Amino acid sequence: MTRILILAVLVVTLVACQRKTHDENINITEVDLTQNDDDFVIPGAVWKTLEDAYPSLTEIVPPTPEKEGKKESKPVAPKKLAEDEMFKKRPTVDPLSFVVYLSEKTPGVLKNSAYKVRFGHGGGSLDFKDYLPEDKNGTFFLNVQYGDKLDHKLSKIFYLSNSKRGSGCNKYFEITKYWKATMSDRGLMLNTATLRHIDFMAGTFFFVSPNNGKLRLGHLTVRDSRHPELLCQVKQRI
Repeated sequence: MTRILILAVLVVTLVACQRKTHDENINITEVDLTQNDDDFVIPGAVWKTLEDAYPSLTEIVPPTPEKEGKKESKPVAPKKLAEDEMFKKRPTVDPLSFVVYLSEKTPGVLKNSAYKVRFGHGGGSLDFKDYLPEDKNGTFFLNVQYGDKLDHKLSKIFYLSNSKRGSGCNKYFEITKYWKATMSDRGLMLNTATLRHIDFMAGTFFFVSPNNGKLRLGHLTVRDSRHPELLCQVKQRI
């Protein structure tokens, strides 16, 4: 009985070692996009959602009533909503850096078997033309990791579509639950047949969480510049 248990442990250990060796032998191509400048303006609809989601980071500052000599100032009447919006302070943005991983399920679907793409200064753009060949259909995974830079419980993920055949032009969604569940595994599983990966991904993803009184925020704009006919805007204005 003891010999059987020892044998079983050895078999499990051997399998684990083989898997680890296989993973370590994957050729990962690293791409550094941390210095790339990417024009980035937070859309008004996104700001409104963020202000609703994190009210403690948004402060209403009404104008100070004027005093006349030693007379007591009269109570300030409640402001209308439109006026409140004028005096609302938007939280300071703390740019989020993150890493995008691309890995093959179908051999040859990527130009290299795996990529590790680093983004800094709040994010940037991922152009599929740099990573996927045109002559091979198949499946690959896309995973975004930000480590401890984003509060997992309080973070929210939003998507602004730039896909004509997918979610539609300038359609805006909160995808927090779906995104977190997917990224906790291998990531989004995408297929290139009939260019479905572009239909599904074209647009901008926003990663947001509060951080010491600031709003930690990053964005990832996904496109394939070889297929402008599938995009609402060739360069999405966000």
